[in-house]
Amino acid sequence: MDGAVMSDAKIKLVLPDPQKPRTVVWPCMIKQPADGGSFEQRVLDVRFKILSQKERERIFDEASKKEVPAGERRVPGGEALFDALVVEFPGFQDEAGQPVPFEIAADYLRREPAYRDAILTCFMNMIGGRLAGN
Repeated sequence: MDGAVMSDAKIKLVLPDPQKPRTVVWPCMIKQPADGGSFEQRVLDVRFKILSQKERERIFDEASKKEVPAGERRVPGGEALFDALVVEFPGFQDEAGQPVPFEIAADYLRREPAYRDAILTCFMNMIGGRLAGN
């Protein structure tokens, strides 16, 4: 059987077309403050760009050079990372159940450090091989 294909895998890995942007929708767990000093776990689907290691390193290097103001707990350069990685929020709705345009959703989620950092942590977990929700 020299040279024979021995895999019975259902989905085969293929070389992607370098001209097509690669993205993936990943569920991110967001802790939303609730009355009484607790948090409610929410799920937000996020479409992330799949970047090469070299592209990620460049973005992380540039972002890490940005200073975090004293007293703030957040990812250095979080806004830049967010803008480089996030493409869409499929299914994100307002309180009336209406879809929220990406620009409005991105602006809101980018400005809120807890949400922005949760989304970036979700991305880091994804590229680190952790299953969603872990």
